[in-house]
Amino acid sequence: MRIFVASSSESRNLVDRILPFVSANSDFELVPWYSGVVQLSKLTLEGLLDEIPRFDGALFVLSSLDRRDLSRGEEENPRENIYFELGLAIAHLGRHRILVLQAGDLSLASDLSGLTTIRVDVDITDAQATALASQIGAFFMKSIKEDAPRGMKVVTAPSANEYNSDFYDYLAFLINHPLTQRCQFSGGGFDLGTARARVEADKLISAMRAALSRGVDIERVHTGGQTSVEYAEILEELATNPDAKGRFSLYLLKPSRDATVSDIFLINAGSDRWSVAELMIETSLSSGRPGSGLAGSALFVFDSPGLVRDLSGRFALMRENSTKIEPADYAEMLAGDVNYFSYGSNMAENQMCRRIPAAERVGPARLEGYRLAFDQPAKYRGGSVANVRAEAGSVVWGVVWRVPTMFMPKLDSIEDLTTYDRVAADVATNEGESLSCQVYVARQTVDGLLPEEQYLTTMLLGAVQAGFPNDYLRMLRLQKTLED
Repeated sequence: MRIFVASSSESRNLVDRILPFVSANSDFELVPWYSGVVQLSKLTLEGLLDEIPRFDGALFVLSSLDRRDLSRGEEENPRENIYFELGLAIAHLGRHRILVLQAGDLSLASDLSGLTTIRVDVDITDAQATALASQIGAFFMKSIKEDAPRGMKVVTAPSANEYNSDFYDYLAFLINHPLTQRCQFSGGGFDLGTARARVEADKLISAMRAALSRGVDIERVHTGGQTSVEYAEILEELATNPDAKGRFSLYLLKPSRDATVSDIFLINAGSDRWSVAELMIETSLSSGRPGSGLAGSALFVFDSPGLVRDLSGRFALMRENSTKIEPADYAEMLAGDVNYFSYGSNMAENQMCRRIPAAERVGPARLEGYRLAFDQPAKYRGGSVANVRAEAGSVVWGVVWRVPTMFMPKLDSIEDLTTYDRVAADVATNEGESLSCQVYVARQTVDGLLPEEQYLTTMLLGAVQAGFPNDYLRMLRLQKTLED
């Protein structure tokens, strides 16, 4: 919460006397006019209009130390420029966000009678300053809470299949709200390939950057979806910025075969200050690629302890099933791809897309110096499954899939790293291009095994879809099965 502190130059010592007590008793960021962050008295009108709305409240110290020419019979009043700044603050922040300290014997204009004022001594003692700090903190906390959203708010999806600008506006507003101390949310990233995506991403990044700079803790669980390298690098800059001071944490959810993941957004879970829970009612696809969901209609619920506890528990479980990523690895883990050479049933498009929906088919390729074998005992079916064994002069045909790095742990789980090793190997495409791929090779083999007919049929389907050479297709069709 940023509070602007205004006074005359004559009252600067009084401000210096009071502010340390306020800072010690609150988590406000107090910005006096002479701090160098803002120098209102030296700014133009346009500058004033630009600066004041950046604050959440304003503290005006009006003192009899600001003496005018009393020989002319004038009362002790604040200088005109202080009145001018006070008027601008009222216009932009509202009367309820303005607190005036009246120090000494001075008069205020009758038009300001509706402001909240506290009288203080010019020569304030430590005990008085401590009590005053408590009053100041209570005033601003109450004024901010009165403005905080309550009840529920629904942000509806746009009619067209596009980014929900209203949703991202509201999300950014809540992340950077003065009452926000902790923010936890899950979801995908942004593919910054369009101007609209950049606009919406910039809203969230700007809000998170501002929130981190004022001490907000942010935890994010990345659940998948299409993310560009550029966006991952922006997140890296966000996490390593000195203003963040380690308060931004990013986790990568470990993919599961069966888990259905819903996005979660929470503010101040476990706090009695003010809380927010968001429920995504619907999403839409931004492209044909699975995992490219756009925010649709969303329900924001405020100060609902039961809902916050429930979603907080879900978020904690999601975080436990995730891997924390170091900033230097953001680009590789969020936006990197791996070429996977499949030579068994994963060659079939329907099976691979069901197992790893985010995988993209590159095309057929051949692995030279290996032969196809069915010498790996099947774990989830009868008979055996495919393997590749080193053999000079032999060739294994397969299909190359481009798999996002974040989904490789899921593929490892499917292939089972207790029975296969994942190794790097170069394969050759029909166009003569050499691709570095990941290939699963059985750790231990058993001779004399045969595959089930259903397994071999799935392999053949993938081979036909890929357009393998006729002699290779003939070899697969002649392969004996358990049913023969």
